[in-house]
Amino acid sequence: MPFRRRWTLRAALYLMQACASRALPVTDPSSQRNANQQNTEGRRLTQFWPDHPQVVMGAAPRPKDGSAREHPPAPAIVRMLGQPNHTAIVLRTAKTLPMALIDACYVRDPLPAGHDMWVLHNMEQPNSSMGDQLVAKGVNAMVYTGQNVRDAFGQAYNGWLHYTPGLVLLLLSAPAYQYVWAIEDDTLFTGRLPSFLISQADYTEDFIGAHKPTHGSWMWGYGTVVPREADKVKTKVQVYRLSARLLRTFDDMLQLGLHVYVEGTASICYGLRWCSTRQLPQEVQGTRFEWNTKLTPRHLCALGDDGRDKWQHKLPWMRQPTPDEVVVLRSVCDAQPPPEDTCSRLPVCNSTMMGSMARCVRSRTPQAKQAS
Repeated sequence: MPFRRRWTLRAALYLMQACASRALPVTDPSSQRNANQQNTEGRRLTQFWPDHPQVVMGAAPRPKDGSAREHPPAPAIVRMLGQPNHTAIVLRTAKTLPMALIDACYVRDPLPAGHDMWVLHNMEQPNSSMGDQLVAKGVNAMVYTGQNVRDAFGQAYNGWLHYTPGLVLLLLSAPAYQYVWAIEDDTLFTGRLPSFLISQADYTEDFIGAHKPTHGSWMWGYGTVVPREADKVKTKVQVYRLSARLLRTFDDMLQLGLHVYVEGTASICYGLRWCSTRQLPQEVQGTRFEWNTKLTPRHLCALGDDGRDKWQHKLPWMRQPTPDEVVVLRSVCDAQPPPEDTCSRLPVCNSTMMGSMARCVRSRTPQAKQAS
């Protein structure tokens, strides 16, 4: 059969299968894998995605026999305090640890029963002292590097792709967890965090998070699956919860060479028959909860009662806050209005959406001219 005709028939069959499934695949023109390889990958993929029998991927998969990992890859450093409970609360961070945020908002109040606090610290080089600092505060710690991720899931992973693989590495290290809350280190809950966790503890959905429909091109399509139009929903990555079985599915996908972009988490869940979703309640989403909003200390000072007990984003100044900024932070996480005298000393910032406190200038009181 001529090559062109054979390819036309394969494309027609492929499109028929894709339209009958819950997701459309991403195709990579540079892929040179033959039909037998694609069929083998399809059979492996049906272990966790039965609606999607074939996938053409941008990243080359590695062999996988379908069995569970006997020796899961270990991150560089794990510091675990006792046996894992039911749910892990994970603050994901990189570079400098946001110790002021951890002290003010994550270790002041005991977490609800069955919840453990974790910090996942992604670094260029392993540093055991970071884990020791966190353990001294009563926080479980996992310090991992890009090489840990590449060793576990392939050489295609770098930088901003580490989010989901880091959570999978945590579950491989502590498989007793049933759920994992993931929180960005520039995200803040303006109230008592335990109260929020208690309000969500009885829900059993595989994914809880803010997500909304999106249309047009799928920005997170390289090396993964592109959902059909009806399932294109973008996940807000600031805070969300994943079930252990969804994370194990991500492990399978990662081992096959599929990238798992955190923004596409909800869409992947929509494409799985067994995966259930739940919206993060609108009443806990603050007015500043988008990827490009900026949350300065002045904004925290201006929060009224309607701005409390909500998730807000983002804190570009959190790495090295001033003493006044720490006071504001502690007040907000204690569900109390910050002191007025402290707020009056804070920098005054412009209204740009992005940027850091370097764009702020301290307010100055005009001085009267001295009489000549």
